[in-house]
Amino acid sequence: METVVQIAAVCLAAAILGAVLRQHSPETAAVLGLAVCAVVGVLLLRGLAEVLDMLEVLCQVQLMV
Repeated sequence: METVVQIAAVCLAAAILGAVLRQHSPETAAVLGLAVCAVVGVLLLRGLAEVLDMLEVLCQVQLMV
């Protein structure tokens, strides 16, 4: 749940900043969009790693039974 809040905060801040930047420098707004995509991707991968770790533990428990 913590990751979802972080992603939402990053996206909201980027949307506001992007709207302001688009008026003065559309190129910078585009770079901001790419950077936000990279940050969100990293946050999602971190969450996926936690899920995969949990699945690995569950598989080990199932093999022991």
